[in-house]
Amino acid sequence: MTTATERKRIVVCCETPLDCQSLAWGLECFLTECDISHADSAEELLRQLRLDDPQLIVLDEQMALKASRSLSDHVSVRMSECRLAVIYDGLTQRQLDYVLQNRVSALLRRDCSLAEFTKSIEAALNGESLIPGEVAHRVHVGPRGYLEVAQDLGAHLTDRQLDVLIRIAKGLSVKQVAQELRISTKSVESHKYRLMKSLEIDDRVDLCRWAIREGLIRA
Repeated sequence: MTTATERKRIVVCCETPLDCQSLAWGLECFLTECDISHADSAEELLRQLRLDDPQLIVLDEQMALKASRSLSDHVSVRMSECRLAVIYDGLTQRQLDYVLQNRVSALLRRDCSLAEFTKSIEAALNGESLIPGEVAHRVHVGPRGYLEVAQDLGAHLTDRQLDVLIRIAKGLSVKQVAQELRISTKSVESHKYRLMKSLEIDDRVDLCRWAIREGLIRA
């Protein structure tokens, strides 16, 4: 039989009271062995944290952008075992960079069923690091178990290399690329070799996928 001392605590913190209450009540239906509370402001969340230490804090992305920095400082000093999870729903790269500076160990998809969401919560509660598939190329798990923004392999490409990359990804031959850019085929081959080495890509198919994913060409 589960005793009170064994129960884990989760705090849900969303920007709107309705989201907070709905999510907390929904999780209570599935996670009957957990104590779940909610807060709709950073101030209320910090007040709750001073009273008791949860094992998991779940933030929606708006609250993560507003409060994750101060919350991270509080957790790192007073609650080293607590984990932070952020409900992900289309954060821009810059927003993702900011949020992941703050000891986040799980990104949770918003567009899933409550049952699926609950499974993700359970996994995060049990120490798993969670990364949605659509951002897997942008995020990795760091050495301490927190999520980190992956190195942008394309950040160091020159403008000329990008010119060559886009055309090759579109299916143009080396000769056609040389004609369009008015450079020699030897130069195109050199740019192609360097950019593929920089991106750690071995063939045109993967190069095309990378260009589509980065928004350089359309599928």
